[in-house]
Amino acid sequence: MANVKKGTLTPPPQWWKHLKEFKRIFWKAERKAQREAVKKEASAATLSSKNSL
Repeated sequence: MANVKKGTLTPPPQWWKHLKEFKRIFWKAERKAQREAVKKEASAATLSSKNSL
């Protein structure tokens, strides 16, 4: 069974390990999840800075 590696936001199914075309799908989802995490973090930082004013 495939495990979630450190720093990886989305878990891959076991069979993706050996299929190149599906790796593209995995990494696309990983990049999207990373962008969303950064946006969420930035909006949280913006809200906290506005609340402190």
